[in-house]
Amino acid sequence: MWATGGLTGGTVRGKRILLAAFLGGLYGLAAEIFGGFLRSLAVKGAIGSIVGFAALGSWGAAAVFLVASMALGGFVAAVWRSGAGVWVLFILGILLLRALKGAAAHRVRGELAPLTIWLKGRKVTLTTLRDTGNTLCDPVTGLPVTVCRKEAVLPLFDRETRNILCRFTDPGEALRRLGGPPFCLVPYRAVGGGGLLLAFYPDGSELSGRSEKMIIAITDELGRDERGYSALTQGG
Repeated sequence: MWATGGLTGGTVRGKRILLAAFLGGLYGLAAEIFGGFLRSLAVKGAIGSIVGFAALGSWGAAAVFLVASMALGGFVAAVWRSGAGVWVLFILGILLLRALKGAAAHRVRGELAPLTIWLKGRKVTLTTLRDTGNTLCDPVTGLPVTVCRKEAVLPLFDRETRNILCRFTDPGEALRRLGGPPFCLVPYRAVGGGGLLLAFYPDGSELSGRSEKMIIAITDELGRDERGYSALTQGG
């Protein structure tokens, strides 16, 4: 499970790993006691997918988990039995795992990545596009600025703050009513001109499972995309 998290660039948390291990152990015990259909390939695949999803929170990562498990199982069986057929299966599993690793690395570095933001005991997890053309930084601190769709970060705030953010679209007026920190204004320049963005300093943020210092800017103008991202951050 830890290896799969590393391959896919996802966030791996101890509690989810323990939950997934418990589910897998529970299935193993039931299969040993009752046998029958519980040992069928279809059930094993279904349980493996559920365990992978429980650990990593993504069906795509669950698929990688299944392949990684087969590769590891093939290796153990090959060493134990030294059977030629098992070695072939092991090599095929390794090749497929390497292909999936390359695809996952491309996804994390150049395109989509998970972003988690914390503020005052609340958190949101969303998908961000790592845009190599995004060079926006805070002129005061020099921190990179991640631009988020407003509705994606609203759960971080209390009701009064959410009402102000939804009611006042002018960044300066919104900041005046919010009363300052953790909010601030960030200047930006674009092809069509420039202006100010309302932003805030989060208590913490993780990009692809790694802690990153950044400022979160809020906007209503980030268009929707079929890939489902709701933020733009600097490309790696």
